[in-house]
Amino acid sequence: MAAKMKYISGMLLAGCIITSCTDDEVNASITPLPDNTVNVELSIDLEDNADAASLYPQAPETRSDGKEEAVDVRLTSVGQTRMVEDALGTAKADNLYELHIFQFTSNGVYSYGQYFKDTTALGKKVKVALKESDDCQLVIYVRGGTSNDQNAAGGGFTQTTWQTFKAPYAWINSIATVGDMSKMPYYLHLKSVKVKAVDTTSGIIQSLTGEDVRLRIRRLAARLNVSWTYAVEGYTLQEVTLQDIPLDYIAFPSTTKDSYPELVDQCTIRKAEGILTDKNGKGSFSCWMPRSIRGTNSITSPTRRGKQNVPQGSPYLRFVAVNNNKPEKELIYRVYLGGNTTNDFNILDNTNYNYTLTFNHTDELIWQKDDRVEYQGGLSADANNNTPVPTANCIMVEPGGSFYFDPFRYRQAGKDIENTVLSDWAKKSSRGGMKSVKLLWQMRENRDVGDPVMGIVNSANDHSNVVTIKRTDGGGDITTNPADGPDQCRIYCRVAANTTGGNGLIAACDANGDILWSWHIWVTKYNPDPHGDETVLTPNKQKHKYTFRSDIDQYPMMDRYLGALEDYTDAPTEEIDKSRANGLHYEWGRKDPFPGSFTTEVLSTITISTSITTPIKGLYDLYGPDGYTFSRGQQKAL
Repeated sequence: MAAKMKYISGMLLAGCIITSCTDDEVNASITPLPDNTVNVELSIDLEDNADAASLYPQAPETRSDGKEEAVDVRLTSVGQTRMVEDALGTAKADNLYELHIFQFTSNGVYSYGQYFKDTTALGKKVKVALKESDDCQLVIYVRGGTSNDQNAAGGGFTQTTWQTFKAPYAWINSIATVGDMSKMPYYLHLKSVKVKAVDTTSGIIQSLTGEDVRLRIRRLAARLNVSWTYAVEGYTLQEVTLQDIPLDYIAFPSTTKDSYPELVDQCTIRKAEGILTDKNGKGSFSCWMPRSIRGTNSITSPTRRGKQNVPQGSPYLRFVAVNNNKPEKELIYRVYLGGNTTNDFNILDNTNYNYTLTFNHTDELIWQKDDRVEYQGGLSADANNNTPVPTANCIMVEPGGSFYFDPFRYRQAGKDIENTVLSDWAKKSSRGGMKSVKLLWQMRENRDVGDPVMGIVNSANDHSNVVTIKRTDGGGDITTNPADGPDQCRIYCRVAANTTGGNGLIAACDANGDILWSWHIWVTKYNPDPHGDETVLTPNKQKHKYTFRSDIDQYPMMDRYLGALEDYTDAPTEEIDKSRANGLHYEWGRKDPFPGSFTTEVLSTITISTSITTPIKGLYDLYGPDGYTFSRGQQKAL
């Protein structure tokens, strides 16, 4: 109660006194009214939900071009297809819960504000004091839920936090029935309006042209409904996920850019649970989504809506189908979301997106014709892998590259030396030698957005398409004869080709499955020559020669931090470029890296709990071998 009174007192300083509601109106009387202010009676209603199928006039309801393609995508209105009507898509809150009204000058200076803690009935008049103005901003936010729900709904909404205030994803995601709609936030931002006095005590709100302004607030969330039929002979749908969706709902973003949210902001992934298809190959999935504005591009064919052609960070549905006879063979489909034109990649708030998808192509090589499909053949990492590299704590490789190394040696001063620490551990009877390898963690291209940089493993128990180990000394199968010294085996690794780069960690395990050793893999197009003792300025090969006190010669240095995704000559101005240039962090005495910072905020500390199970604000997130399960990156102590 003390915290609540403190908040209300802050509002009193702004010139507003809160009184109780009546049946006809909500009063915020001020006696006497401050100079240049008037009482304005507002009637606030909810704007009707928009239908994405009708966003643009005369647009076709299908993105199909009449040819055989991987998936026929139709964005239609409920009732036009077999899709069952989604009651939540058309439901509205019955009242306004936790209503906030703020007035700002045209250049953003706070004028007056009002907070209605209790329920405000829809259609009832709300009386607030506003300052007379020929051009001002009006911000209206209905947080949703009662005052007891404040922390779960994102905390206090104030005149200083309104542009960064976030309604948590979990809060809106919990709205599962029509009765839960009281939790839904609504908003309205009038960026240029007049507050005009009618008499000495009352006024009205008008547009700059003098017309009365109708206050219709918008639902903060978009609604996604997907219905599919998977009927591709020889394949079974194994997994459906919604990827690259913003983590939080921000009603009033401060960004002035065409794309929103920033790629540096946190995103999340949602997995469709339960049975994906019935006996007829049919399935469905529904959820709430935050706004995602990614713009348009110039493509005209639906088959060109693949990763290489869409705006970065665009949300998409990912369907994974497995070959019935060879489980390592997978077809991976991407269905990017957007409006009812082929070139649109925007998800708007207060809008319902109803998709009907049909997968029934007959050509298994459809991935060669349709950019929305990728093929994963489960090829072992040692296949056609003829690139030996010196063993090091960090191994650099280009996207799509492959390499192999001897895990029991390391390169030092141009010579390959036995790693006696590792050999001694492997020789212990309790360890039983080096028997297997696995992918421990990996990053995505831009924190939570984009593809996993090491690749997606065949299965939870089979990582061989990314990393595998084999005896190379004629000693037989390593699973029955584990290695324990130099020149006995090789570790082979192949990383994903469809990424811009990042970092990962692979590990070798003993006969018990416990980790013996690990190696940091830096996936990057940066490839400086390890030889030579001079400055090189060739792009992606830069290194810089320096001296100390003009008399101490030093080896050349890389032009970026270890693990960084970007270099720079001039300090970057974009937040995404700053974060991509940060690189990784190291603790003295530990060879394995920690994720670097990835944020728009200035953070003095970041607390990492031992029980953390979700991505950490401010850090470059780590993901598991499947590419989307969050990983803390911890290893078992040696």
